[in-house]
Amino acid sequence: MADLAPSCLGGHLTLDYGPVNEAHQDHWHAIPGLEYVVANPGVPGVLEHIRPLIKSCSSGSLGDDHMLDLENRVVNDPFGKITYDVLYEIARLMSTKSLLNLCSASCRVDCVLSAGNGEFWRHRIRTQLPWFHGTFQALEAEGIMDNRAIKGLVAMLDPLTTPRMGLTGVFMGMANRRRIWGLCEQLKVAYRAKAGANEDESVKAAIISAFDEWAMERGRRFRTVV
Repeated sequence: MADLAPSCLGGHLTLDYGPVNEAHQDHWHAIPGLEYVVANPGVPGVLEHIRPLIKSCSSGSLGDDHMLDLENRVVNDPFGKITYDVLYEIARLMSTKSLLNLCSASCRVDCVLSAGNGEFWRHRIRTQLPWFHGTFQALEAEGIMDNRAIKGLVAMLDPLTTPRMGLTGVFMGMANRRRIWGLCEQLKVAYRAKAGANEDESVKAAIISAFDEWAMERGRRFRTVV
């Protein structure tokens, strides 16, 4: 990781720290509106604030019959002919905010990725919202997580936990956790790139060594035959 820590920056790695980049000078100084960056990322007590959200999501979700009724009224939807597999790949590349906006714009997408498709949203939490996955598992272990409430919970938590200037409230810690997780993801990419290069060199060396041994053995056999 030395490549990410040029001497001119001291302990500041060349990563995107989010809105706190400007605070990385020779000495840390507080910036009004960024108090959330020092909030406990362990999000203590956050479950008490999420449980009411789950109840509201469960009671406010629309049934599949309602979604089918809306789909029958659509005159033209550009996404109407897209298969689920293609739609899944598109969704995987989109931010949560953009995906929810797409659901609002396309009845087809909204029907396929409705609240009833709890498995899709559960998988999205695991792969796209890793900073929330541990908390989500704790909620599921309590047995209070309604399968139909997952989409609504994701929609509520995304803006509440987006790192931004002036963020306050009970979700400051989770927003800081999300910011820190983003940094870790950047480190993971840099580390894998470095480790991958080393692994490639190791594989190459092993292949060369094996070839040399094979060549030497072939040479010995050839000399024996001659």
